[in-house]
Amino acid sequence: NWVNSIELYRRALATRKSEDQYMLFLGRALLEQAKRAQDTGAYKLPDQPGINDVLDLNPDETMQMSRGELLRAAEVVLTEAQTVNPLNTDHTANLARLYRTWADLVASDAPQRQAMLEKSIAMYDKAVMLSPNAAHLWNERGNAFAADNRNDDALASYEKSLSIDQQYDQTYLLMADLLQRTNQNDKLKPLLDQGIAVFEKLNMQDAAAQL
Repeated sequence: NWVNSIELYRRALATRKSEDQYMLFLGRALLEQAKRAQDTGAYKLPDQPGINDVLDLNPDETMQMSRGELLRAAEVVLTEAQTVNPLNTDHTANLARLYRTWADLVASDAPQRQAMLEKSIAMYDKAVMLSPNAAHLWNERGNAFAADNRNDDALASYEKSLSIDQQYDQTYLLMADLLQRTNQNDKLKPLLDQGIAVFEKLNMQDAAAQL
C-alpha cells in the first residue's frame, strides 16, 4: 500500500526536514507508486516543484497523480537527499535507479527514454566515484549502458566489477548474457570456465571448513 507508505514517510519528513534517510524512503515509495499509476492523472505539481510541494501532498492528491508526476515527485525528494548528504552514495545511486526505471516506463517515447538513460549513466558515474569498490554499482552502471546499446561500455563496467569481486555471481551472469547477445562467443566459454573454477574452489573451502 504505497499511498499510505508515502503519507507516513511524508509526515515523518515534515517533522525533520533535514533527515536524508526519510527522503530516501519517501523517494522509494513514490517510485513504487509510479510503477502502478496510470499515464494520466488529475493532480499536477508546479512546473518547478520543490521539497515543500511534495511534503504538502495529501493521500487523495497522491492517488490522483499520474505516473509522470509521481516520478517528478520522487526526483525532487531524492535530489534533496543528495543535496543534504552528497557523500552518501545511496542517494546518488537511487537517483541513477530512478532515471533508469523512468526510462523503462517511458519506453514508447524515444527522446525522453534517451534523456533518462543519459541521466542514469551520469549518476552512476558519480556513484562509482563515491564508492569505487562497490561491485554491484558497477554492474548497475553496466546495465544502464546495455539499455542504451553501448555494449562496449557495459562490458567494461562489468569487467571492472569482476576485478573488484570475483566471487560475485551476478557479474558472471550479466557478462555472459551480454557476450551471448553480442555474439562474442569466443569470450563466453573462458568467462564461464573462470566462474565455475571460482565457485568450485569456494564450495571445497566451505566443505573443508565443515569437517
